[in-house]
Amino acid sequence: MIRRLVLGGGCLAVGMLAVGLLASCTSDPAGSVTHRNLVVVAGQSNAMGIGSFAIDPVTGINYLDPPYATPADTTDPLYWIVGWVKQPPAGSINNLDTPQVNVYNPAQGAHFGPEVGLARQAYADSPVPITIVKSTWPDNSLASGWNPSVPNGIYTKTIAMVKSRISTDSLNGQIDTIIGFYWYQGESDAISTAYSSSYRVNLTNLITHVRLDLGSVRFVIAKESIAEVIASKQMAGICPDPDCAIEVAGDKAVRAADDWAVANRNDVREVDSLGLPRWTDHMHLTNQSELTLGALLAKAGGL
Repeated sequence: MIRRLVLGGGCLAVGMLAVGLLASCTSDPAGSVTHRNLVVVAGQSNAMGIGSFAIDPVTGINYLDPPYATPADTTDPLYWIVGWVKQPPAGSINNLDTPQVNVYNPAQGAHFGPEVGLARQAYADSPVPITIVKSTWPDNSLASGWNPSVPNGIYTKTIAMVKSRISTDSLNGQIDTIIGFYWYQGESDAISTAYSSSYRVNLTNLITHVRLDLGSVRFVIAKESIAEVIASKQMAGICPDPDCAIEVAGDKAVRAADDWAVANRNDVREVDSLGLPRWTDHMHLTNQSELTLGALLAKAGGL
């Protein structure tokens, strides 16, 4: 069943649908209206790419340049909420390879998250451009910052941004189909007993609201892991409690909640981040890890 939303004079078919099924969404018999698949990348600092430098500070490799770059870098538009990352000049086209510069520490240079590997893998598998809407905020939990019930919270802003993008594209003669919501979050919840114990309920609530607001989209989880952080603390003898028991239990609870959602909610999939190399803080993925994770997410999501 196709669900259509009328936005900005156009309409949107929401869900995993063949492009050909969308023809009835436009009144243009000449077929000049184009169609584009859209994905949402959301979460906290690892979805943001806080430890993933576009130009590696050690090797000097620029992962946004050849030989790493693909046609996706210049054909896939990327939009993000202004906040952590500097916004390009008004009216500019935000291609996938647009530098994402930390507004709080510009000296660190550009970063990128899993969206780059995701888009490149999707293009390699099917050379059709996609649009990426990215909403990532550091140090925010699913229990508070991402809670859909928080007025004017991160979730509300994210949904508004997605719908605004769709409306703008509709006015410009493009019909967008949302085909996936990619979620990478949970580290903040894992270090809190209260948040980790409620993560399954909060994740289920999030998935429910995403589908109420954006249609029956595929929900793909990057399964968080703070195992390396815990191991480093244990080795250094700086656990906040004996042997980091609270963090161990919290990490286990959040990861179990991800598994539960996959097993008990329709069309939810996951990719495990455990074992992927981390930056020097033991928490955040390196640039190569972000590329690997993004490619795995694309495969899991069927892009």
